[in-house]
Amino acid sequence: MLWPLSAAIGLAGLGDLLAIWRGNRPLRYLFKPGTMVLIIALAATALPDAGVSGGLVLAGLLFSLAGDIFLVLPKGRFLAGLVSFFAAHVLYIAAFGWRAFSHRAPAELLLSAFSWRADSRGAQAASVPAAVDGTASPPPTVPGGLPAASPGGVAAVLEPVVGVPDALLAAALLVAGALFFRLVRPGVLREGGSRLLLPVGLYIGVISLMVLAAAATRSPAVFAGALLFYLSDAILAWNRFIRPLPRADLGVMSAYFAAQYLIALSVVGMA
Repeated sequence: MLWPLSAAIGLAGLGDLLAIWRGNRPLRYLFKPGTMVLIIALAATALPDAGVSGGLVLAGLLFSLAGDIFLVLPKGRFLAGLVSFFAAHVLYIAAFGWRAFSHRAPAELLLSAFSWRADSRGAQAASVPAAVDGTASPPPTVPGGLPAASPGGVAAVLEPVVGVPDALLAAALLVAGALFFRLVRPGVLREGGSRLLLPVGLYIGVISLMVLAAAATRSPAVFAGALLFYLSDAILAWNRFIRPLPRADLGVMSAYFAAQYLIALSVVGMA
C-alpha cells in the first residue's frame, strides 16, 4: 500500500496546489484536507503494531487535519487552527521523544547532545550483524514486519540534514525563534492585539522543540520533515504578519505536505 498511497498523496497535493494557483476555493475544500486524510491513511497501514510512537504520530496527524480544516474555512479561524497545530506539535514531540529514548540509553543521549553525529550509514551497517555462514542477516523490521529504513531508502537521500550536535541545534533554534518572534511581533499586535501575541510566541516555541525532538530520533527523514514543517509555518507567518509574498500559499503547502508525508513514513518504518 505504500506506493499506491504515496502516488495518491502526490496527486492530491498537486490538486491543492493547482487550486491555489487557479484561486479555486471549492477545490481547496476537497484537496487540502483530502491530502491529509490520505497521509493519515498511509500512517494507519501500520496499525495495530505502530507502537506508542506511531500512535502519537497518528494523533498528531489528526490534529493537523483539524487545523487544516479551520484554516481553509472562508472566515479563517486562525486561532483555532493555531491551537490545533500546537496540539499536533506536542504529540509529535512526545512521539519523537519516545522513539529516541526507547532506542538509546540516557548516557548516549547526553553524549550525543554535545558531539558531532557519526555517519548513519556506518551506524546502520554496524547494527546489522553477519549470519553464522558469513551472509548478511535480514534487514531489521519494525512492529508488524515492515522493513526499517535502509541506506538505499528515504533516510539515505536525506542523510545530509543530520549532523550537528543537539546542544548546538537547540541554541540555533532558540536564537532563530527569538529573532523571528521579534520580526512578527508588530504584525501580530496589529492583527490580533496582545490576545494573539502569547499563542504565537508559544507556537514558535513548541515547533522549535518539535524540530529538536525530531533530531534526537537520528532519522534524517523525520528531521527533514520537521524542518520542512518549520519552513512552511515560517513562510505562512512572514506572509501574514511581516510582508505579503507572491504565491506564498504554494510554498506553504508544498513544504507542509512534504513534511507530513515524511513524518507519516516514520510510522510505517520507512523513516
